[in-house]
Amino acid sequence: DLNARLLLSTPTPKDRLLRQGFDLPCVEILSLTQDEVLQLQATAHILTTVLPFFHPNKEGALTGYPTKLVEYLAAARPILIHAPAWTHLCQHARQHGYAQIADRPDEDAIAQAIRKLQTDTAHTQQLTRNAKQTAPNFDIQTITAQFLRTLNSAPLE
Repeated sequence: DLNARLLLSTPTPKDRLLRQGFDLPCVEILSLTQDEVLQLQATAHILTTVLPFFHPNKEGALTGYPTKLVEYLAAARPILIHAPAWTHLCQHARQHGYAQIADRPDEDAIAQAIRKLQTDTAHTQQLTRNAKQTAPNFDIQTITAQFLRTLNSAPLE
């Protein structure tokens, strides 16, 4: 009842994705160039990123931050994160208010998050504004300048 499709463009081989459960009528697996991916992101209704809920290396999931999310912030489209609440990803998104979060490993959590993004225009617009404000924090020139300032101000021993 969500009237939604999931479009995937990933380096993961299509046959592997199909074996992992993505062989569904609502899923389309594409092979796109980087420019085409950016064009798709700019027009997407919802951009989605995930972290595993059940992972042998909890520390990896705890500190993980998908680099694709930086592109999503710059695209200024609504973002949905499906990840455990205790991860850095969810904590960062909550702190900066740029994504709708589904932090339970069940279909209902995802459906509720999608419905919220589909129906609450004011909320969705606020998330998008917050994403645009957060995106410059990941600018490589800004980060480099901050790093160099930190190095220059560090006391020498």
